[in-house]
Amino acid sequence: IFGLFYLGFLPSHWLKLRNLNYPDSFDGGQLVPSSLGGIFSFGMVITLIACLMIVASDIGSYCFGRMFGKHTLSPISPGKTVEGAIGGFICAITMGSISGMIIRWPIGCLLGGLLGALVGVFALVGDLTESMMKRNANLKDSGDALPGHGGILDRIDSYLFTPAVVYYAVNLLIAFFNV
Repeated sequence: IFGLFYLGFLPSHWLKLRNLNYPDSFDGGQLVPSSLGGIFSFGMVITLIACLMIVASDIGSYCFGRMFGKHTLSPISPGKTVEGAIGGFICAITMGSISGMIIRWPIGCLLGGLLGALVGVFALVGDLTESMMKRNANLKDSGDALPGHGGILDRIDSYLFTPAVVYYAVNLLIAFFNV
């Protein structure tokens, strides 16, 4: 049952996120003027922002962890460090703040930063959840399709929890701030 939730329900929120449509957001629902074809709808932009925040979190975690990592974050995943987690969190907040200003949310830097903080936390939760499942199964890697990367699940673990959080957070932002 957890597999259905983990690999079915949670990632299905990418579709919900992509289909968000709030015409009052920016210029009639378009990030680019309609003269350019208006190819970027609100849902597409939010989906892209979510992906960019996950990437920023993953890269920040890796870089900060490699440069400054001294304290192990969890016995579940001994390669992850507290310093790496903080670096990933900071990078996700930064990307969220920049994105909030780009899409012209009111107090965009703050709202985008809060969304980035959520993404930073849940990207780490997704990563640790996948590591916990591997430990319980006595596996080092979740597959050999991507040698040296820990398997396919290690590449997508942050992308499993995050879309649901972003989808509901953006809906709350829309409701409370009438973004």
